[in-house]
Amino acid sequence: MRPTAATCPRTRAPYPPLVPLVPHSSGKSLLNGIVPIPSTRVDLTPHRDELYDRILDAIVTGELPPGARLAEPEMLTRFDAPRAALREAMHRLAAVGMVDVAPRQSTQVAPIEPDRVQGTFAVVHAVVAQGIAEGTPLLTDEDRARLTAYSLTALADEVSTREAIRTNAVVSELYGVFFERIANPEYDRLRGWLNPTLLRVNAQFADEFDAAASRRHQRAVVAGALVGDTTAALEAWEANATVHLPAALARVRGDEPVPVAAPSPLIRDRAAELVQRSILDGTLVPGEILHESALMEWMNISRTPVREALARLAALGLVEQAYHRPARVATLDPLAFQQAMRATGLLRRLALREGFAQDPGGTTAAVAEAVTELDRGASVVEAATTMAARVEVLTSNAVLVELIARSTARVRWYILHDPAVSATLNAALIRDLHAALVAGDVDRADALVDQLYTVDANALTQPQESA
Repeated sequence: MRPTAATCPRTRAPYPPLVPLVPHSSGKSLLNGIVPIPSTRVDLTPHRDELYDRILDAIVTGELPPGARLAEPEMLTRFDAPRAALREAMHRLAAVGMVDVAPRQSTQVAPIEPDRVQGTFAVVHAVVAQGIAEGTPLLTDEDRARLTAYSLTALADEVSTREAIRTNAVVSELYGVFFERIANPEYDRLRGWLNPTLLRVNAQFADEFDAAASRRHQRAVVAGALVGDTTAALEAWEANATVHLPAALARVRGDEPVPVAAPSPLIRDRAAELVQRSILDGTLVPGEILHESALMEWMNISRTPVREALARLAALGLVEQAYHRPARVATLDPLAFQQAMRATGLLRRLALREGFAQDPGGTTAAVAEAVTELDRGASVVEAATTMAARVEVLTSNAVLVELIARSTARVRWYILHDPAVSATLNAALIRDLHAALVAGDVDRADALVDQLYTVDANALTQPQESA
């Protein structure tokens, strides 16, 4: 029965009449004369990823220069975004070193620090090399057509080459092709953490690079990839990397540093660490729903830092989030673990190389300790964990250490829930690794670490979700 004026005390008036029948374009009237609500969702606010990209682009291009204050009221107006989305974007930018957030103080654009640039470029060097090595044999005709088009346009001359560096087409249209073909989300996660610094340096210091040399090396990368010659493509990439880093560092070191307040842990950081620790030790199990209200009561904090902490853990792959649904502890299937191990192994190989270059004796001793643990009956996982921790402290690359901590969180989480992992790892590889380092054969050692972190997904089991 339709309500009457008596049932509408607030208006004391009857509801308006029903909408007349509306002719449909087909000539038929819509059911009951009421236009149905479209099923396609419409987002009337800037998408969170889009907002992040817009602010990042302003920092990368220098529109927001180092040291620029990022007052929230001005940022809300400038980017026409809701407060929650802006804060989430700022926290993501802080996680990749683009902004500095100080408690109870202003947020500002982070300076371009020489040590961070050097550390980032070293990791990018290794990541792109891995992408070329894995991606070249997989390239399709469509991929080769994209590479050819890039070579003909972006590398037509020195001017276009420099512009490709400045606009970072070299990142997306050249090296991005390899990663798209590999389709390892863990490599993409690493690039998401590394690329902001790379993009920023390329955009702001492109004029410092040797465009002629870069053009020559990039064309050689394309030429090698087009014929499936992985070795030639890798050699060209190695040569190209030597052009970029010295020029970038020379320019960055010449800039006047912008003083920033020393970072200190925020409530969201402590909350994220507590939840992460609870995931890694098994207190929170795969698939478990993470109700915000329960987390607020548990940690005695408000909703905002809880949401920020969950977003941070989602970036690490430990938590899954979806709009209008509660977050939950992630589930990691065997294929995802295999991909995470590949990414972690890439970083561990770089740590081994850097550690051996800085302290060959210490690196060899670290692996020797792992061999001793094996002799005492320790599992391969335990011995490898000891070795990795000892080698990690020997590198001075803070960016590498930071990324290792982020990447290994997912690996440790999976190992906790799948006892089959230990059986897939070969203890002999650790013993062979020690022998290679004693002989000073770093290339052999690198290959052995690569094998250690290459697992057979078919030999693993699926972690159980919580009931």
